[in-house]
Amino acid sequence: QRAFSDTLSGVVANIVTLTLTMAVMLSISWQITLLALAMLPLLVIPARRIGAAMARLSREAANHNATMNTQMTERFSAPGATLV
Repeated sequence: QRAFSDTLSGVVANIVTLTLTMAVMLSISWQITLLALAMLPLLVIPARRIGAAMARLSREAANHNATMNTQMTERFSAPGATLV
């Protein structure tokens, strides 16, 4: 329940911030505001692709770390230690 209320309050705060920001931008210069909004997709699409690539790389790194951790635990723990 707390997670839901925290998320809901965050969403409401973001909507209020966005609304007020747009109102201020429009009052300063509606032409520049429209230009900025028109350019927004040009920035969002590459950002999403980069975000997806970063998420994939993070998952791969976590998997490699987990594999290495497992091997280290198996080789150097007391029951798994081998005498050479």
